[in-house]
Amino acid sequence: SNHPKQRRTENKTNTMKFPSFIRNDHGKLSVFGFDLKLLISIILATTTTGIFLFSYTRSDVKKLKGKDSDDDTDVTDKGDKTPKTTNSTPDTTPPPVPNSAESSASTEKSDKVKAFHKQIEDADKRGKAFFKAKEYLKAAACFTEALDLIEESTPQSTTSSAGATLNPSVKRQVITLTNNRGAMYEKAEVGGAGADGVSVYADLALVDCDRVLELDVGHSKARLRKLRILESCSRWNEALVVVCALQLRFMQDNRDKLRMGIPVQPPVPQSKIEDLMAHILPNEIEQTMKRLAEENKQETLRKLPNPYTISQLLKSFSGYNTWMSSAARGKSESAC
Repeated sequence: SNHPKQRRTENKTNTMKFPSFIRNDHGKLSVFGFDLKLLISIILATTTTGIFLFSYTRSDVKKLKGKDSDDDTDVTDKGDKTPKTTNSTPDTTPPPVPNSAESSASTEKSDKVKAFHKQIEDADKRGKAFFKAKEYLKAAACFTEALDLIEESTPQSTTSSAGATLNPSVKRQVITLTNNRGAMYEKAEVGGAGADGVSVYADLALVDCDRVLELDVGHSKARLRKLRILESCSRWNEALVVVCALQLRFMQDNRDKLRMGIPVQPPVPQSKIEDLMAHILPNEIEQTMKRLAEENKQETLRKLPNPYTISQLLKSFSGYNTWMSSAARGKSESAC
């Protein structure tokens, strides 16, 4: 009596295979004995209720958080969450005004420094102008004026002989002015000899050379000037000391080049050393002989080394064989 389509559906349902926990009792599906439609309705109702409760709880939490933030900060608008200060009174404290007395003192000090440096520069320029005009003593006086200005402006404790505590720029200025003054004394010394042939300005030039070398031990110009002045005064022994100092400095500065065999021009030529020794040796021999004669008179003459000691000393020199062969040739030539 049922409709044909309904009969086909029921037949199709009867023929479907379900899991063991789902039963099919005459067209009604059940799970563990419960109607499937009823179970689905219960699940949907439970899910809907859970979603509603979750949404409501979340909105309450947001409101509580917003209330807490309102208590802590004062937000001006929705986009600005910068806390406001409780004191809304603007700061009317005026900016600090610089002390006029300190400013004027600083300006006055700066002006004094500028004036001081200008005085030194003017004296230096006048000295160089006198040098070009070959008025060497006037040039030396200008350099002395500049040095006196520096000495007056520098505390006495900082002008030690070695210049260890001098300001680097001031130290360099003192070295330059002193070296220039020494050069002027050297120029004036050429025509400044007295009646006895002794130079009038040599000692002044030597003092300036020593002062420069105290401040800068490697100042080659001052050392070479000292060598020239000592030679002009026939102070050969002192000149030889200066030559040795120049040579030692030269070897120290060019140590690597000399080790590699690179030719380097020495500051003093070999001929200069030979000339100095030619002046020194005769005087030294004469002085030695006089001393020996005096000791002989007093019967305190020391015994000379024996021939064996002398021969061993001579053999220790690398040129001993050359000396002996040269002496043998000279003896044979004299015999002929």
